[in-house]
Amino acid sequence: MKNRVVVLVDDSADVRSSVAEVLRAEGFTVIEAADGREGVERTRAAMPDLVLMDLSLPVLDGAAAMRIIKSFVPTRGIPVVALTGLSLSPSDLHALGFDASLRKPCSPHVLLECVAAVVSTGRRARR
Repeated sequence: MKNRVVVLVDDSADVRSSVAEVLRAEGFTVIEAADGREGVERTRAAMPDLVLMDLSLPVLDGAAAMRIIKSFVPTRGIPVVALTGLSLSPSDLHALGFDASLRKPCSPHVLLECVAAVVSTGRRARR
């Protein structure tokens, strides 16, 4: 199996560090971005297996960044998972266009379960 690549977009260095640590321990390559525009650029450059996207981001919010990723033909099929502390329901996030959602903070087990489901099957997983 090829090495899986995740673009992790969050303006909190602490969140990026903790999430990246969990993913790297499972063999994922993690590319970090601190704002929505950087997340879009890194997604286009890396063509990852998955994007984990915070919603409240500087420069370009997570929903706008996800829409740009989904509107660009080469990146359209890349699953984008909302990783948020906002009180939006999974169905609200799905309606916005996210393929799955995780509420921060989430346990490493829940994070890995969602990522594995989305990466391996392309299913829409909600947490």
